[in-house]
Amino acid sequence: METSWQSILNATHKELETISIKLDDNNYRFHAGLGLAGTGVPKAVKEFLSKSHPFTTLSLKSDAYAACLGAHGGQDGAIIIIGTGVIGMRIQGKEMIQVGGWGFPHSDEGSGAWLGIEAVRLTLQAHDGRIEFSPLLRAILQKFDNDFPRFVTWANESHATKLEKKKRSLQQKLILLPYLAWYNLSRIGRKIKNYYKV
Repeated sequence: METSWQSILNATHKELETISIKLDDNNYRFHAGLGLAGTGVPKAVKEFLSKSHPFTTLSLKSDAYAACLGAHGGQDGAIIIIGTGVIGMRIQGKEMIQVGGWGFPHSDEGSGAWLGIEAVRLTLQAHDGRIEFSPLLRAILQKFDNDFPRFVTWANESHATKLEKKKRSLQQKLILLPYLAWYNLSRIGRKIKNYYKV
């Protein structure tokens, strides 16, 4: 929460500096429209809006809503954002439709975090002997010095950002392994296609 507000205020100060205006200048009124992650959680929105701020008015929407407006120049349109999470957003007139983006692990199929958990799942299955070890799965365990209990501990303590980073650190190896790459990319494609259907 504090980090979000600090980022907003820093960005506002920086932009105002380019036209030699200060945010605390009483000759001006500042109205803010913000696009932030987490606006689907009423408690988080209430806490965010309860913070003291320098804006005369403040409109808060989701980051996906802001991205959709930006991508289509403020006009109607739709987007799918694929990163650590996944969200689809469509704006048509006054109607807004959101698909996904409800948080990991219960949503965000096809995201970097989801791909990371899939890599963890496959590594566990290979260790159990349910599937064969591929070079990628061996590389994952090598990141933990082949210490399986350490890998399991890490997996049980991981969250979306950690899983996304693990996925990124293994991307180059993934490119070298066409079969596993195809397996994951085709599964991601099927997951993302479900967002598009809506």
